[in-house]
Amino acid sequence: MPATVHRPSHVKYRREGDGGLVYDHENYGYEDASLYRVSEAVVDVLEFVEEPRPRATVEAEFSPAVVDSLLERGVLARAE
Repeated sequence: MPATVHRPSHVKYRREGDGGLVYDHENYGYEDASLYRVSEAVVDVLEFVEEPRPRATVEAEFSPAVVDSLLERGVLARAE
């Protein structure tokens, strides 16, 4: 089975006029919440992976470096 990636349910995002916002609130404790500005490209990726997709498909659409970066940051996750 090929590797798949998805947006974790605790990561929310919103498109803005000049990019977007990502809200990461995994443990629902105030100290665990993060809100940060992201580029339009990141929002494009998050919209693209609303449902789990093969990693190779996401990398072909955006780039392996973008996927690696978002996985490292925790904005994307590997599907189980």
